[in-house]
Amino acid sequence: SYSKLMPGQSFISFNMRQFSLGLSNESPGWGPGQFNSLIFSNNASGFGHITFRTTNPVDIFVGKIEFEVLGGSLKSADFQPNYGTYGPINKPKNDRYVSGLNFVFSPRWFNGLHFGFSRIFQVYYDDLGTKLDDYLPFFDGFQKQVVGFQEDAKNRSQQVSVSARWVFSKANAEIYFEFGKRDHALNWRDFIMSPSHARAFLFGFQKIFAFNASNSLQLRFEATQSQQAINRLIRDVNQGAGQSWGGHYPVTQGFSHYGQQLGNGVGPGNNVQTLEISWVRDVRKLGVMFERLEHQMDFFDRAFLDQSPARPWVDISAGLVGNWRFNRLVANARVQFIRSLNYQWQQDFVYPGSQNARGVDRFNLHSYMGVTYLF
Repeated sequence: SYSKLMPGQSFISFNMRQFSLGLSNESPGWGPGQFNSLIFSNNASGFGHITFRTTNPVDIFVGKIEFEVLGGSLKSADFQPNYGTYGPINKPKNDRYVSGLNFVFSPRWFNGLHFGFSRIFQVYYDDLGTKLDDYLPFFDGFQKQVVGFQEDAKNRSQQVSVSARWVFSKANAEIYFEFGKRDHALNWRDFIMSPSHARAFLFGFQKIFAFNASNSLQLRFEATQSQQAINRLIRDVNQGAGQSWGGHYPVTQGFSHYGQQLGNGVGPGNNVQTLEISWVRDVRKLGVMFERLEHQMDFFDRAFLDQSPARPWVDISAGLVGNWRFNRLVANARVQFIRSLNYQWQQDFVYPGSQNARGVDRFNLHSYMGVTYLF
């Protein structure tokens, strides 16, 4: 066991009109996702960074824009990973510099429509250059035939995503998606023929059915796919095609802070579908949640191949969620009942003369509760 004293989600900023410049230890939240995000989410603990951002949308006649530019420091986990018979894999423990740009454009002629663009880079401090482009590299080209293989030569990794969100205010509904890439395409031909290489995506919707002025029914759904596409079989695995979303040569920690992914919170190579139905009244909420989670599918494909009787490890779960306010106290809780099929890919019995097996299933109960005091 160990303990840490950390600044949490604290920040200090100087605000002028619609802009803010500050020092922050927050976990940025980028993208339209409700349960997950490809680039930045609250999955990992906050990390120290400098931020320049808008506090409100800025009108530029053809629409409105919002943005955030940040540069900060990421830490490594306090332990080295161990891959069974392969033993420990030693990763550099020195800190990494991370920089990011998030930009959102809302066209004037389409009410509620938002287009987003996000791009982040990371590099070990030992490999960080001294030019402005090394600290703010967002405007580098996207094709390797144009920019060369300089990203790998500079020992830095990147992720990029585009997103769209359309809010229908009269219908109390919204739809959205986010599509991300973690590796440059060689050229436009490469991207057009293999757009699924090194990609991840999510999509979802939300709808609120109002019973009266106080009570509503909230319906939310989201699906996140971070398992690599089938074209991994014809791409060179040694060049990173076999890695999961969030990871890419040469920064071996991937986009993580203290070993936790900065973006997709369900884990590397995982796929998840989530449905929530809740009664809502102001901050109070009571509902049920259903979820299906596929564990580490990229690892599964590499480890077992087609000849193995092993089957994917899949969690099917149902849970209760709720928020309730007691004067200045707001309590939130979640209880989740999880049925794990083929838990950790274990096999209880392999049928003779076939590639089929009966997996080991497990039941798990997961719950948490939190309390917020409103000053």
